[in-house]
Amino acid sequence: MGTLVPYPEEYADTVLYREREFIADKDLALRLVDGTRFDLWGNVYINGSLFSRGATQQEVDIARFDRQWMDDAYTEATRILGPTEAPELSYSAGTTTTIPGSVEYKISICGTGTQITNWNGQDDPNFSIQWGPWQSMNGANNDFAMLGSDKSGVNGYAWLPSLEFDLSDTADAFEIQLYGPSNIVNIWKNGIRCNDRIYAGNNSIGGTSSKLLKVQFPYPIARRIKILSNRVRSIRVPAGVTLTKPTDVRSRRIGVFGDSHVNGASGGLGAMGCGVTDTHAAYFIDAMHGQGVYGGVGGRAWSPATANPHTLVTAEVGAASPVPIDLAMVYASTNDGPETSANIQAGMEAGLSHLAAVPKRFVISTPHGGTSIYDKINNAAKAAAATAGVPFVDLRNVFWGPGHWANPLFTGTASWFQRPDGTEHMTPIGHRTVGRMVFRAVCEYLTYGSSSLIP
Repeated sequence: MGTLVPYPEEYADTVLYREREFIADKDLALRLVDGTRFDLWGNVYINGSLFSRGATQQEVDIARFDRQWMDDAYTEATRILGPTEAPELSYSAGTTTTIPGSVEYKISICGTGTQITNWNGQDDPNFSIQWGPWQSMNGANNDFAMLGSDKSGVNGYAWLPSLEFDLSDTADAFEIQLYGPSNIVNIWKNGIRCNDRIYAGNNSIGGTSSKLLKVQFPYPIARRIKILSNRVRSIRVPAGVTLTKPTDVRSRRIGVFGDSHVNGASGGLGAMGCGVTDTHAAYFIDAMHGQGVYGGVGGRAWSPATANPHTLVTAEVGAASPVPIDLAMVYASTNDGPETSANIQAGMEAGLSHLAAVPKRFVISTPHGGTSIYDKINNAAKAAAATAGVPFVDLRNVFWGPGHWANPLFTGTASWFQRPDGTEHMTPIGHRTVGRMVFRAVCEYLTYGSSSLIP
């Protein structure tokens, strides 16, 4: 294309007036895609900073590539294994192995004969376990399986532990000993997801209290495995296979504090359900090369005046959570709709105060906008961020318009983003899109010092 030729000064005002709307639309599209903005005189801006006057096409291409790596990183982090490498998963009841001659590697707090609580998981000899506190529970001695503590005593909403291990090059299968009947599992091989959705064992083999999940790969090769599950006891491997604790796992610990719109709401909606490992929070954590602390509890809000007895402050932030956290993502809650702006802001400020020791904190708006309720929630979140002196990621009006997945009207993004249950929970497409935007905004801010989504 060559050098961008500037408009003559004498025509600048006329052209700007006549093409203001067209230029604004073009400007917005370019900034959203690659952080680049042109003006009428050939100036090129990267995230608000002047890159060059009369830049060449090569300079523009380099500027675009400079931001493209973030989209590439997100795409790689959210892809799933191809058919030649993806494992077959199968449940069986009880504790009897389906691998003849298998060797069991137990998590060290399991099977000790007594319950262990508040364990940080770092001294396990076989597994690299995400930072605790964890506890053993289930069975006669409360020592059968490892799980997270309940968030502020809210039964059924426990922190999800993850563990990583290396398998030797003769391994083509392993088993996960779980404790049921309700298990959720997701598995990563060499940092890539084995499944595009959380693998749930609810009612798949009846009401038995113990389950084995066999993971069968198509051929033997050395693999790094990560497992996220709510109740896990041990890993079984075939005879002759060695399981070792890795020393080079991701060490960045990321806490995501939000409601079910952030951290998952399966809700029995089949393909539209997104569990805790299928949401934009989970995609963001993977793209940031992090270990995740999923702080979401369904139906929670920030306002201390909420009718729900457990606000986000008490249920997620103020509770004993896996620590230390390196990066905290504090989301505005859609459940704060009935509350006042003052109460929402006060609750979020209290949550941010609890997280004051975290080196990096961000406040993120809801992706909704355009209504008085969501404007109230998001404005309160922005004010809380300003008071705490932390960046505010503005996603307002990303999710907009009438219609939903089952009744697409195509007059807004809701036809792609909104599930057909009327709750405004997002579809998998919505979660992937919002995850990409949050990742890009935070990554740009941390890497380059600014982002178009952070005012």
